[in-house]
Amino acid sequence: MKSWSSITLSRKFIQEASRITGENATYIFGDVRDKEILRKVIEGVEIIFHEAAAVGVGQSMYQIEKYVEVNTMATAKLLDILVNREHEVKN
Repeated sequence: MKSWSSITLSRKFIQEASRITGENATYIFGDVRDKEILRKVIEGVEIIFHEAAAVGVGQSMYQIEKYVEVNTMATAKLLDILVNREHEVKN
C-alpha cells in the first residue's frame, strides 16, 4: 500500500487531508493566488485536489474582482504552472 503525504494551504482542510491519507498533513501558510507559493507546494507532489474558493453569492455581486481573482485566476495560475513547468503531478 502506498503511503501519502498531504500539503494544504487551508487550515480548515488539514484534518480532512490527514483523515483521507492516514498521514499527518503539512500546513503551509500562503495564498493560493501566489504563483511562487504554488510552485513550491507542488514540488514532489503527484496528486492535487484543488478545492480553494471564495464563496458568497451576495458578496460576489459587489466584490467581483476579489472573487474572480480567488476563484478563477488562482486556478489559472496553478494550471499555467502545471502546463509550462516540469513537475511530478500525474496526468
